[in-house]
Amino acid sequence: MEPRYIKDTIEADIVDRMVFIGGPRQVGKTTLALSLLDRGQNESSPAYLNWDALADREDILAEPAFRPRH
Repeated sequence: MEPRYIKDTIEADIVDRMVFIGGPRQVGKTTLALSLLDRGQNESSPAYLNWDALADREDILAEPAFRPRH
């Protein structure tokens, strides 16, 4: 995997907040996100949520901490 210029920033932020990774298709978002998980974890880890997966999206929307404040 190519080194990602933003990985250090994400690692610093993820200590005390949730980090969203967005971008166009096929640029390495999933690979980057999975590289931040503990060794041996994969997309089934509870630490990894995918907005495109309906079950994950429902979990995100159901959690009060994830809801936008108006």
